[in-house]
Amino acid sequence: MKKDVETYIAGCEMCQRTKSSNQAKSALLHPNAVPTEPWTHISVDMVTRLPDSNGYDALLVVIDRFSKAIILVPCNKDLSAKGWVRILRDHVYARHGMPQVVISDRGPQFISKFMTELYRMLDIKQNASTAFHPQTDGQTEHINQEVKKYL
Repeated sequence: MKKDVETYIAGCEMCQRTKSSNQAKSALLHPNAVPTEPWTHISVDMVTRLPDSNGYDALLVVIDRFSKAIILVPCNKDLSAKGWVRILRDHVYARHGMPQVVISDRGPQFISKFMTELYRMLDIKQNASTAFHPQTDGQTEHINQEVKKYL
């Protein structure tokens, strides 16, 4: 009898429209805004657990969210906030100007008090992804996977 009831309900249009769902509702995704010009919005992350090469064991990945251009800078996994500032100065700011938005994960070099204050002084908006949720910046995570394949 249970099977007959399930079959009847499955075939009843009104039943299908009015039945309640027992599935959890997920929040709507909000994609990051698409910039209107190059190097105004960048994403940054680190690829770690790499074999030592010339004294480096990590790569800093900087991506322009407009053109998808990538800058890879060899560094060490324990990169400090000041080291991050030097890399930004030498490899991003000097070549492409000051970004308006920096998207990163919650690595200490990216969200330290020092960096938060520096971004405030330079009028740069800082967007940090949610902890343990790399999908927040899927573009950067995808690039990281591609870089690891090539290495």
